[in-house]
Amino acid sequence: MVIKPNTTPHFLCSCIFFLLFLSLQCSSQKACPNCGSIEVPYPLSTNPNCGDPDYSLRCDPHSNKVYFDTLNGSSYLVLSIMAASQRMVVQPSAWLPDRCVTQDMLVSEGLWLNQSLPFNVTSSNTIFLFNCSPRLLVSPLNCTSSSLCHRYLDSSGQVDTKRALQCASNLDPCCTFVAGGMPSAYKIRLHNSGCRAFRSIIHLDPEKPAVQWEEGLEIQWTPPPEPVCKTQLDCSRASKCLPSGLNGRLRCLCNKGYHWDHGVGTCLRKKRNTKAGLSLKVSMGVISFFSLAVAMTAIAVRRSWKLSNQQARVAKAREDMLRSSNGGKSSRMFHLKEMKKATKNFSKERVLGSGGFGEVYKGELQDGTVVAVKSARVGNIKSTEQVLNEVGILSQVNHKNLVRLLGCCVEGEQPLMIHEYISNGTLHDHLHGKFSTFLDWKTSYGVVLLELLTSQKVIDFSRDQDDVNLATYVINRANNGASMEVVDQQLLGNELPGDTLLASIKLFLELALSCLREKKGNRPGMKDVVQELQCIIQIVDQEEVTKEVGI
Repeated sequence: MVIKPNTTPHFLCSCIFFLLFLSLQCSSQKACPNCGSIEVPYPLSTNPNCGDPDYSLRCDPHSNKVYFDTLNGSSYLVLSIMAASQRMVVQPSAWLPDRCVTQDMLVSEGLWLNQSLPFNVTSSNTIFLFNCSPRLLVSPLNCTSSSLCHRYLDSSGQVDTKRALQCASNLDPCCTFVAGGMPSAYKIRLHNSGCRAFRSIIHLDPEKPAVQWEEGLEIQWTPPPEPVCKTQLDCSRASKCLPSGLNGRLRCLCNKGYHWDHGVGTCLRKKRNTKAGLSLKVSMGVISFFSLAVAMTAIAVRRSWKLSNQQARVAKAREDMLRSSNGGKSSRMFHLKEMKKATKNFSKERVLGSGGFGEVYKGELQDGTVVAVKSARVGNIKSTEQVLNEVGILSQVNHKNLVRLLGCCVEGEQPLMIHEYISNGTLHDHLHGKFSTFLDWKTSYGVVLLELLTSQKVIDFSRDQDDVNLATYVINRANNGASMEVVDQQLLGNELPGDTLLASIKLFLELALSCLREKKGNRPGMKDVVQELQCIIQIVDQEEVTKEVGI
């Protein structure tokens, strides 16, 4: 008799191994293999068989380097990936030879991200723009000589001397801004009429020397949803392969009683609390709460004591500075408590207006005097210095055409200026429809002349991108021979305007544009401006007199 070998144990072991393998594949997500020295964690995907296709990167098989492809054809080398914080750092585009222009300027006009994908630029990036148009000097960007982009060019060691001279000059400045807000979370635009190159510093610390700044562009991704599937076999027992989202893509959606844990990459059962466990947790929570409350109270008292001492020192230093700038005298000092009461704790309902310096509130002093309280913007050192400088200057000036300074308050974190309240509103209110009164153009200076002539805002994002700045908008129209298109139609009247009126408006426009010339030496002085305005007014007045006497 021939005894057949018993193959049953081997078969059972093979089946168990297969089931375990299948279970492992269904319950955990498949990460992509490393690309060179870079580890590619889930959900990042370098090929269709791993990761999540919405989180696509490119692994170059020749160089074994990872690239992040963006819209319009540009691609950026991935320097590092931090899976725990769901962020990665890419290298900005390379320079073109012997020019202050980066390659992505020519390929895609800068960095553009697809807003439907889960990637965006973080606010940890400080962006330096180079080789910019002079018109950006009047933009919201910091394009002044104090901009940190100059420190980067001069002492970071990343830019040679020849290129540094091309990147920033009196005619072509460099600019600085912090990324992360809209629209800079998805694009850093370069173009010939704007800036032609950019660099990024991560977590910039201005106290450190420029050679220690970390160069790179940090990009983050949102936590991944449930994994993509083709059939139910791709999912675990705790999930079903169903359509998901707007695109209807099939994903392994968790069953009822389970929740998706993107950290583990699987569906986990929701925990059920027993009465005993709930009681224990409540007890521990109460004990922890009181312990934390005691600790926080002690910390708060200590911080409050330190803060009050620090605020007293800051207030004393500010008072000394104001006295030194005013011949030993100081403006009337108001208490912070008095200002909070006057403005109802700086209520939003009391805001009269705001600007680059901060906000202006309407307040009422204890004696019934209505005042305007001007506050520097929180955390802005420059606006704080601006308010203190204004106090020092206005406390020495008393003129019928200037709003009178009543005093200041230097006790808080931000200094306050207390002015007399003017109930007639601002120039902006009269020009843009808050009041029914109409102002003619017989006043003012510079960009204000353009505001009066056009009744348009200085910065208006509702205009075309290249016309957001009023000065740029008017100059472009004037260069194209269409200057009369920007004039407020109320100035021209309902009837066909006469030659004298048209001539006076053109003279007024020429005067405004001369005040905006790029070089200071080419601009007229205030005396010249006043004389020119008086001549224009005389032309208009003479026309009106002529009409009245019937000549």
